[in-house]
Amino acid sequence: GGCSLSSLFSVKSELAIAPGDLVCCYIGRLTKHKGVEELMDAFSRIMPADPHVKLIMLGRYEQHLDPMEDKYITEIETSAQIINLGYKNDIRPYLALSNLFVFPSYREGMPNVVLQAGSFDLPCIVTDIPGSNEIIKDGYNGLIISTKNADALFKAINYLIENEEIRKSMGRCARSEVQRKYVRKIIMEEVKKEYYSWIHEKN
Repeated sequence: GGCSLSSLFSVKSELAIAPGDLVCCYIGRLTKHKGVEELMDAFSRIMPADPHVKLIMLGRYEQHLDPMEDKYITEIETSAQIINLGYKNDIRPYLALSNLFVFPSYREGMPNVVLQAGSFDLPCIVTDIPGSNEIIKDGYNGLIISTKNADALFKAINYLIENEEIRKSMGRCARSEVQRKYVRKIIMEEVKKEYYSWIHEKN
């Protein structure tokens, strides 16, 4: 992953993440269509039950384009268990210290961030949308839930929090799946083949 232990320890201490904490991670814009409102609804049920569960969020608000209700922003900004860091160029240290990745978006292309999370041995909870449901196989390298469903998201996060062995096993599968199917060289070869087939058809 190219993330040194010293930088990892410094990020952990800077964020006040203790050894017994379980860290969930979300990376993406903080907007309604990314499912952040459902994430807040789900997490607000998880936090009172376990003060050792933390949520790291990396991304910018876009209230002028896709606004969330004010109550969700208040929760993100005031909760002691939510660590909102804004946009970061280098997401690797945050993936490296996380235990699971959550991405409840309503629509995507091919979400690179799910591949990046998988490459850091993180099981991913995603919604049943094109792109995400092509990377994640439900029950193998993560969990797939329906969109706009805070209850399903709560149950999925809770399941992975409570089942350490399953969580770790899915994380290992996530990394091997990324290595097997999404290595850049393989993707570039497939893109090249596709271009050549178009040119051939045109001629």
